[in-house]
Amino acid sequence: MDESKLGVLFQLLEKKLKTVKRSLELSREDSIEAQKTATTSWSGAGDRRHSAQQLEIIEDNYENIKKLRDEISKALGKNKERIVKAPCFVEIETENRQEEFFIVGNVMNIKEFKLVSSKSPFVKGMLGKRVGDVIIIKGSEELEKGKIIRIN
Repeated sequence: MDESKLGVLFQLLEKKLKTVKRSLELSREDSIEAQKTATTSWSGAGDRRHSAQQLEIIEDNYENIKKLRDEISKALGKNKERIVKAPCFVEIETENRQEEFFIVGNVMNIKEFKLVSSKSPFVKGMLGKRVGDVIIIKGSEELEKGKIIRIN
């Protein structure tokens, strides 16, 4: 397996996918059980609705993780020219801070990693750049000058 930062993200996504798949299987079982409750019971109807909503959320989460994992899988080892493009890991340095993040197309919340959309204004000025290139970072209120120090 690729030991790059992108490889580490891929491995984490593989683990998350297994965990969410198991949760999905359990939720499907719960949903089937909830559907068996009497149709005349208000409580049973509420349980069925809640179960169906939970199942939908977990299915969406599973699909999003799968898409992101597939996006990372296709990119592993392909960014030989080391330019900023989705997906990739980037580390930048500005006058005030040093920051590292992943640029991806399919963004979702993964607490262990900072994922940023390739469509965000923050990233758009970095696309196509190389290590050492100076970049202009569009913040919420002002522009900030920075430098790309690592792409992986």
